[in-house]
Amino acid sequence: MPFAGQHIDVVELELRELETGQLAGQGGWSPGMQRVAEQCFRPPGSDTPIPPLTLRRSLYTRYAITPFPSISAAAVKLLSLHATTAAAERNWSGWGRIYKNALRNRLTVSTAEKLVYIKANLACEADEQESAEVALGTV
Repeated sequence: MPFAGQHIDVVELELRELETGQLAGQGGWSPGMQRVAEQCFRPPGSDTPIPPLTLRRSLYTRYAITPFPSISAAAVKLLSLHATTAAAERNWSGWGRIYKNALRNRLTVSTAEKLVYIKANLACEADEQESAEVALGTV
């Protein structure tokens, strides 16, 4: 397994080749990869909508997996993440609870930020503690 410095060099080379369309020691991208890439990488300011997730994922799972293994692995992980507003909703709810009370609306923004931060992190810490207890079988 390469150490981190070597891996960064590999990723930088892959990025350069992906950006230029020229593979080291080869003529360039395959025709299939070229066609899908043209659909996925539209010029900024174009009026066309963002291509479907399945098309963007297929670029990395079918066409770019061999020439760009590191970038493909990262792209597939990123494209597999679920977009959600749950964390933002919890954050806004925390702000609402703080400023709902007439006495608390005199808090400075800095103090309110600290309270929201503490509340969110206490909830995360409690979830981690509970997960650890379940994994150890102590619950």
